[in-house]
Amino acid sequence: NLNVCNVCLGILQEFCEKDFVKKVCQKVEASGFEFTSLVFSVSFPPQLSVREHAAWLLVKQEMGKQSLSLGRDDIVQLKEAYKWITHPLFSEELGVPIDGKV
Repeated sequence: NLNVCNVCLGILQEFCEKDFVKKVCQKVEASGFEFTSLVFSVSFPPQLSVREHAAWLLVKQEMGKQSLSLGRDDIVQLKEAYKWITHPLFSEELGVPIDGKV
């Protein structure tokens, strides 16, 4: 797909969609387990960290040319952005609060 993000490789495009969340939740509900909360853990392929770091270096370099500074803490990591987007979707779809680091 030519429209896939070069940094996140489509994770923030495809896996944050409500249809994807619904499919995951259907599998969770089909498991038959009862639960009152959900712990959400995400791991991404290592190459995403490399891409994320390369993008940060490029942005830092470009901002430096404009006499602006950019620290590592100024950037939201892909993993955190994914959780910020999907936590409310999973919580709403499953009807339980999400426990975990945000």
